[in-house]
Parts: sequence; C-alpha cells; structure tokens
Amino acid sequence: MPLWVVSALVLIEYVAVSLLFDADVLRHATGWRWASALGHVASMGLVLLLGVGLTAALQPEGRTLWRAARPIDRTLWVPALIHLAALGGLLLASALIFSPDGPPSGSGPLWIAAWAVLGLLAALSALSLGVPPEARATLARTVGKLLLPAFTIALGIWMAAFGSLQLWRPLSSITLNSVARLLSILDQPITVDENEAIIGTPVFEIEIAPQCSGVESAGLILGFFTAYLVLARDVGGFHARVGWVFFSLIAIGLVVLSHRMAWLRREQLDADRESVAAPWLFPFLALAMASLLSGMVTDSVEWLYPLRFLFVVPVLWHYRSHHGDLRPRAPLAALGLGLLAAALYALFWVTPDPQWLETGQTDWDAQGTGIRALWLLTRTLGAVVLVPLAEELAFRGYLLPRLRELIPGRPPLRTGLALLLSSVAFGFVHDVPLADAVAGLLYGVLRLRTDLGSAVLAHTTSNLALAVVTITLGPPWWWR
Repeated sequence: MPLWVVSALVLIEYVAVSLLFDADVLRHATGWRWASALGHVASMGLVLLLGVGLTAALQPEGRTLWRAARPIDRTLWVPALIHLAALGGLLLASALIFSPDGPPSGSGPLWIAAWAVLGLLAALSALSLGVPPEARATLARTVGKLLLPAFTIALGIWMAAFGSLQLWRPLSSITLNSVARLLSILDQPITVDENEAIIGTPVFEIEIAPQCSGVESAGLILGFFTAYLVLARDVGGFHARVGWVFFSLIAIGLVVLSHRMAWLRREQLDADRESVAAPWLFPFLALAMASLLSGMVTDSVEWLYPLRFLFVVPVLWHYRSHHGDLRPRAPLAALGLGLLAAALYALFWVTPDPQWLETGQTDWDAQGTGIRALWLLTRTLGAVVLVPLAEELAFRGYLLPRLRELIPGRPPLRTGLALLLSSVAFGFVHDVPLADAVAGLLYGVLRLRTDLGSAVLAHTTSNLALAVVTITLGPPWWWR
C-alpha cells in the first residue's frame, strides 16, 4: 500500500472526525475557555503534516519515499488492527468529550490527554501501514530534516487562514450588498443586516459566520500556493519566461487602454503632447523586453544577448536630443565609486548550481571559437555601454528626481527617501537585489552630488571590473 494512499485515508478520517465533533461544544458545556483551542491544535497538526508532506514530496529522497509501497502481507494486519482500534477509541472518546450534554465525569485534562494519545496512535499506526520497515529510517531522517521548514510553512499557512478570518467583518458589508443586488433581479425584497452579517427575504434569513464566508479558505489557498511557489520555483525555462513576457504585455496594454478610455481618466489627454518620461524609460523597457525574449530560448548561455543592441540602440538614438550632455563632471569620483560598488558586489557573489554550470559548459564548448569570441565581445559591450546607459537614464535620470518631486516633506527627507526607494527598485530588477541596491545607492549619491554622466561612468566602471573578473576567472559565459 503506497504511502500517499495511506495519507489520503488519514486525511479522510480527519475530515470525518472534524465534521462529527465541534470543540466549541465542550467550551459552552463546561465553560473551559481553552477547549476551543483543541480545534486549532488539531488543525495546526494537520497543516503541519501537510507541510511535511509537501516539503518532502519536493525533495528527491522524499519523492522516492512518497511512492514507496509496503507489500500487503500478514505483517500488515497488526498495524491495521491497531489503527482501527485507535480510530474507534478516538471516535468514542470524541463522542463522550464533545457531547452537547457535557464531558464525562472525572478529570477533564485526563480525558483530553487520552483523546490526544488515541489520535496520535491512530496517525502513527496508519503511517506504519504505508511505510515498509526498511524505509522507516529514511522517513525519520527526511522528516527530521524537514520538520523545521515544514513547521514554519504550517505556522505561516495557519496564520494566513486565521488572519483572513479577521477580514470578514470589513468585507461583509461589500459582500452582502453585492449579493443583495444580484438577488434583486428575482423581484423579491432583500433584507441585509450588516452588523449581524445576515441576508434574506421576508420568508427566510441566512447568517454568514466568518468560518462559512470563504475567506479562511482563501487564506489557506494563498498560504499553500505561496509555499509551493517558494519550494518548487523554477525561474528558468521557456514557460516561465513566456509568462514574464505576457505579464509585461498585459501591464503595458492596460496602461495604453487607460489612455484610450475616457472614464479611466480625470482629464482629457493631449494626443500631440510628447511624454516626459518616454525618453528616460523607453531605453530600459527596450532592454527589459530584449532580455525577456532572449531568455525564453536559452537555459544556460544566453546566445541571443545581441538582441539588446537591436532593441535599445534605435531607442537611444531616437531620444538622443533629450538626454543632454552625458560627459561626466567628476570622472575620478565616478571611477572610485564604480570600483567600490564592484568590490561590494563581490561580497554577495552567488555560485550557481553545479548541474547548471555543467550544462552551460557543454553548450559553450559546442560552439566554434569565432562564435564564442563574437558573443564575448557583444556581451562585454552590452555590459559596459548599453546597460549602464539604459539603466541610469531610467533610475537616476528619471525615477530619482521624479520621486524627489512627489515625496512630501523637507528637502533632505525627500532626497533621502527618493534615493532609497529608487535604489531598492534598481535592486529588485537584478539577480542579487541587495548587492545591486547598494550599488544603486552609490550611483544615486554620485548623481545627486555631481551629474548623471558621472553615474553612468560609475556604473560602466563597475560592470567593466566584473566583466574582467568573469572572463579571467571563468567560466566566461556565466555573467554575474
């Protein structure tokens, strides 16, 4: 019997016990305020088991264990009988403890302890049904290794579900009134009591409790889905990058649509007026789009990197008159801060997965010397010329001064917040956000103290230093 089948049976048993008995009954019958916590503890235990299962299923060793099957033979009857006896005892104890007439006579804590022991025995005996004896040591190691991250996931999911329940009160008014409007097409008078979360007709009424509203389920789904994305994320691959492209196109499409639809605007736009932001942002948008497209078809060496020149150079040339004189006024300071940024970046150096490096090396070795040399040339030129220009125009040429205008307060506060926010934004569009945010701070200080041309030169210096290290230490195709 495979472990996943046993796990499904335990889940069904848990749901059955949950539907049959309610811990709140014990609290109302006895006045024990802590009795309601039993339901939360049981829920937390289930989510913890699911967290362990999810985490283990995403590990190679865990996947093997998950598919392991204990053969059906005579030795299986012993844990099966123990499980049935423990499950029966759990149901009987639950019926007695959570009876509407009150718990049985005797010590309440002892009854609760017996109920917990029976539940644990039922779970462990079920586990022994699905795990062969020779795999139990592997199970113990796997669970022990994953218990802390699984507990963290379980706690986060439980908090998401519990916290989402608190959203029902502010959301109930919108939900009830929306439902009332939908039901009004039935030509029946609809009554809504927002304070008690009641909706109905003259014939009947329904009270929507927070647990029945669906917001708790939304919190659970959000928690599990977030945990899955974190554990099983794969930022590479064609499908992921196609998603990036479509997301970007949808976002740009919504912006364009908002300019074409009058009811989305507060004032009429002048179609002949040229955008102030376009000369500064479009080179970076062209760079980002070229990066997305070239990344769609490469998993290791980005052979289509020269696409950036086809996308960015025409845009830079078109808006060349808007950028003014970009010759640096403080070249020595720019060189010094650029080298400092490169040195700080080296502190956050990230070593990629060895298997990914092996794949990339195979791809690199398969090409001729001429292709590799041409690619290195374009990659270096792009890093030290194209990228600094496009990124500095966007982040230090437009975003930094624009934020200084929009942020309220005294000039030093506005400048400091604008510098911080623009640097954080710069970090988040790169692979190592913290390191690039620090570099962005240095470029931003140079921009504020001198001019944009000096920031471009500092950025160029940083990328050139990193390019030299990359080509020298290798592999030359893996650019940090």
